[in-house]
Amino acid sequence: MQVQITTPEGSTYQDLPLEKSYNDRKCFPGFNNLWGTYAFNVTPYIRGSGTYTVTVRELGSGRPCYAGRGITLVYEDDSMPVCEYWINEGADVLMGGRRVDGGELSLEECINTASFPGVIDLKRVSTATLAVVSPWSDNPWEEGRNILYFNGIELGRSVYSGYQSIGDVSLNGIRMTGSGYSQVGVNLSEVTSHLTANGNVAGQGDNGDSMMPSNAFLVVEYVEEASVFDTGPGTYPSISGTHRGYITPGHTITVTHLYTYPCAGTGGHAESVWIYGDDVDVNATWNGYQGDWHTLEFPYHVTLLANHTYTYTLQTGSYPQIIHKQNHTTVDGSTITCEEFIDATGKRYTSWIPAFKLA
Repeated sequence: MQVQITTPEGSTYQDLPLEKSYNDRKCFPGFNNLWGTYAFNVTPYIRGSGTYTVTVRELGSGRPCYAGRGITLVYEDDSMPVCEYWINEGADVLMGGRRVDGGELSLEECINTASFPGVIDLKRVSTATLAVVSPWSDNPWEEGRNILYFNGIELGRSVYSGYQSIGDVSLNGIRMTGSGYSQVGVNLSEVTSHLTANGNVAGQGDNGDSMMPSNAFLVVEYVEEASVFDTGPGTYPSISGTHRGYITPGHTITVTHLYTYPCAGTGGHAESVWIYGDDVDVNATWNGYQGDWHTLEFPYHVTLLANHTYTYTLQTGSYPQIIHKQNHTTVDGSTITCEEFIDATGKRYTSWIPAFKLA
């Protein structure tokens, strides 16, 4: 087998090196042939948009039957939400449905599985999308003879498209395109409601179709978390002084400034702040009543890790809003604790939390 790729500019690269091969053989009359999926890394040749042509030549004396070739492309896009993805590839010829020419195997004996290892934070999941590729699946003469599963749940039958032409299908950021008589079945399914925190598995079952599952992709898109620590507003009574306490972010945040909530009609502000602990040590000071005088700017970006506790010392001026608690859960689900507040007259409190926002 010789594989070459031609770029949109007309450059042709021959004899691409084989990176991985997956082979299978069913020793049944009529199908006692070699089957397989062969993977080539074409990353160095993909340099932009356009049409890339992949040519496969058989160098032996056999009579191969090639299904359509495919290129898997993964790229970064800063405008898109954060996602996590899994790529499975292989070759597993399935001939179920008690076919005489397939060894009279049942559907239950002809289900290919693809696993997606790792732990998923379900609370942050926006969508989960399954994509599968199976050459020779869902041909027009054998309706209803394949089944797609996810975590043991049947997603549908005869769900593949593309035996004659894939066309252009897309779902939740995954796009699958193809033309011509490719004999490659594909399917995109949203599986958000079936997703589990770990142990996710896709299944492709043959009930008389005769197909070869080759790929299973899972893409999980996450809800972007706001990079903020926000106590929310406070109330009167208020007085200036020095606050000391602890903050524990509920999620990892990277912040550049601190905003203080002022009491209405006052110049309530923070005059200085010091946040330290767990490899963090940063200060910021007030520049007076000019510009955005409610805000203190840190000299650099500061990352505070989820569920790590940091100590703060915040000196205030005029009348900032106060949360009159010793412990408080913030707007973003984090926590803040007052160790002590010493006001401008020297009086000490243990349930005065300054109302501020780190962002």
